[in-house]
Parts: sequence; structure tokens; C-alpha cells
Amino acid sequence: MVNVYQVTDNKLICRGYDGRLLRGVKAGAFAAADVTLLDNVESFQVQFGISTPASTSNGLPVRYVTADALAAARTAYQQPVTLRVGILVKSDNGEVSQLPVRDISVLNEAALTTDSSHYYQTFTRTMALRNMKNFVRSAK
Repeated sequence: MVNVYQVTDNKLICRGYDGRLLRGVKAGAFAAADVTLLDNVESFQVQFGISTPASTSNGLPVRYVTADALAAARTAYQQPVTLRVGILVKSDNGEVSQLPVRDISVLNEAALTTDSSHYYQTFTRTMALRNMKNFVRSAK
């Protein structure tokens, strides 16, 4: 199973795919139905924690990169060992008043300016990719 996460119309949506379809091993329709995971999402960001080259690595991240930098890291024998997710959500209605206007950034993205009539909350989580950490440690 392969899941794709994206924000559409301020909703965090997950769409599942059968991995065999994506590899061309199985015939059939590509897309499953979208499932809305979270409403009122202003920003959703993902970063990958990259290890040092496998020959010297202890399986810990030394820097965080976005998906577009993964290919270059892999070419340099660096592996993703953690996944960092950041989400900014906004309150449902504009009934909150007199909140200070702030600039909020999620992970490496540019700051978003809030308004005074909504409550905003940022959530971040870093998760270890345990199989990758063990793979990197054993590659020495």
C-alpha cells in the first residue's frame, strides 16, 4: 500500500494506492477514494532526517531536507533515518476576538501571517524510521 498525503481546499487528504499497481505488476484502477484526515489545515510540511554516509553513520540524523533533496543525499550514500511532519491548523470559525497577529512558520517554510479572529496551532512530530536506522548502522 502506498499513501499520498496532500492539502486540498484546506483539508489534509490521504489517498491510498496499491503498490503493485504503481509498479505495473497488477492491472486495475489507480486511485482509491480520498479520505479527509483533518480540516482547516493552513500548512502541511514534511522533512527527512538524513544520516552521514553509511560507512561512518551511527543511524542518527545530521540534517533535515525536503523530498527534492533526497536523490542527491542518496547519491552521497546518505540515508533518511527520521521523518519530521509539521501541521498548522486554524480554528473553525471567526468568533475568537482580539488575538495577536503573529507570523508562524512550519518547519522550513516561509512564515504565514495569522489574523486576529482565529486561533492557530502548530503541531510537529519527528519519527524514527527504525528499519532504516538499523540498516544504516549495520552497513559499517
